[in-house]
Amino acid sequence: MVLLLNCVVLFCMLINSAPGEQYLQKMLYKHSFYRPRLALPDGRVPFWEIQKDAIASSEMLRLVPSVRGMSGAAWNTKPMVESSYWSVEITFRIHGQGRFGGDGMAFWYTAFKGQKGPVFGSNDYWNGLGIFFDTYDNDGQASVNDNPYVMAVINDGTKSFDHANDGRSMARGGCQLNYRNRHGPTKAKIEYKQNKLIVGITDGLSLYSPYQDCIILDNVQLPPNGFFGLSAATGGVADDHDVFSFVVFGLVLDTAEKKGDLPDAEREQLKAKFEDMKRQFEADKEQFQKEHPDEKPSESDDDEQFEQEEREDATERIVRQLFEEAIQSYLSSGGAVKPHATGDVAGGATFNRQEVMQVMDFVRSATAILREQQSVLQQIMSNVNSLEHKIRIACAQDNQPVANREPAHSTALEEIKRELEKIHLLQRTQQLPRIPPQEIRECLSLTHLCMVIAVQSIIVIIVILFRSRSDKQKFY
Repeated sequence: MVLLLNCVVLFCMLINSAPGEQYLQKMLYKHSFYRPRLALPDGRVPFWEIQKDAIASSEMLRLVPSVRGMSGAAWNTKPMVESSYWSVEITFRIHGQGRFGGDGMAFWYTAFKGQKGPVFGSNDYWNGLGIFFDTYDNDGQASVNDNPYVMAVINDGTKSFDHANDGRSMARGGCQLNYRNRHGPTKAKIEYKQNKLIVGITDGLSLYSPYQDCIILDNVQLPPNGFFGLSAATGGVADDHDVFSFVVFGLVLDTAEKKGDLPDAEREQLKAKFEDMKRQFEADKEQFQKEHPDEKPSESDDDEQFEQEEREDATERIVRQLFEEAIQSYLSSGGAVKPHATGDVAGGATFNRQEVMQVMDFVRSATAILREQQSVLQQIMSNVNSLEHKIRIACAQDNQPVANREPAHSTALEEIKRELEKIHLLQRTQQLPRIPPQEIRECLSLTHLCMVIAVQSIIVIIVILFRSRSDKQKFY
């Protein structure tokens, strides 16, 4: 009976303590990087500082290549101020041709950004957390299965790393798991919440391999607003240390009452208010129709906009098209923002005030040129029509008697000459190529005269079109 009572009490205690506190994950892009756009074209990683021999590309961050005696690191330039608790997921691969690995990789969360040093490529006497992925067989005993190894070391800034024992004496916890030269990338998950540290790692055999608990520590005190970092180093043996993604999540306590939800009473009150306003609007609409029976509902805004677009001048449409093409040409030609030294993301290509004013000047000049050419073309066409009319008059006068025909014919030819001189004058004012003048004599036949005028008119029109096309090319 007593045993049964104790079991009931224990069961009730488990039920009361089961729910616990739930946390929501919020991805923090200023502390993360991942492929396929891991790095910018110039090799920089947004919000990260690349140190020493590390190399960044669009697909991965190689902390250190398979060359002996090298080290590299990457440190986040933004402190972790969004949340006191966090979770980090790292996808990496350590591989090499040798039988033994060297030396390893480290994950850091410290009070200050690290510098080059002897601890897996970073400095000693750090203040914070270091998770070390050690791949080097220090004792040289291949028969002893103690490598590769994962361990967690917490330092307060006063202790030096124990190189003699490869840090094993300082480790708060660790596990042995083979993550070197695996079939696929290995994933590690490091979670810190409620002063508890949990480290899980996959076997690297598949992308969908589950996490295996490696380290679980309680009473872990880490400095607030710290910096995330990665580092790696090679010694006498060298491996490639590649990181494909580093994603940080802020852990926020999930409260029962969410910000976006409204209480039921307030929701019903707002709904009733909306219905009252809707009924009042319908009543006002009916009252207006009764007082103004002759008023007809206006056309829709879409129809008015369509008609307005139909009434647009052809020149305005051309200018708008040129403006859009100029912007696209500027963006494609490389109006890139200079990189910031602080590691901020270089945003997409944007216009400053001076560039906008230059584009607007181009648009205004193009508009003036198009309108001027349009007016010149209209004036030329009117002159051509006038010439055609005068030629017809001259042809009609050919049937008159000889005595009356000569003075009238001479007068018509003089008027034609004046019209041609006007056309040449317009061409000079528009800086068009000069056309050699045609000698028109009184003895010139009417057929030759018509051919000369037609050819000259065609040449003028072609020159104007060519000029407009060349101006358009200059605009770009």
